[in-house]
Amino acid sequence: MSFLNILPSPKSFPFIVPYLLFENTILLTKFNAMVCGLFQLGSSYEWVITKKTGRSSESDLLAAAERENRIW
Repeated sequence: MSFLNILPSPKSFPFIVPYLLFENTILLTKFNAMVCGLFQLGSSYEWVITKKTGRSSESDLLAAAERENRIW
């Protein structure tokens, strides 16, 4: 299938090898993710969500402004 995607445009022949390497790498990555997801396998590539730092809400902004006023 990858060769058939390249064949219609003759100008793309120099890019056959990088294209095939990229496509096959993506294929293996997606297949691995699919199998891990289907069988609920844990791995070291789990997505970990961390708490955001900084002022992100209105209450945080008000608290920071209040602290600033105390300093002055």
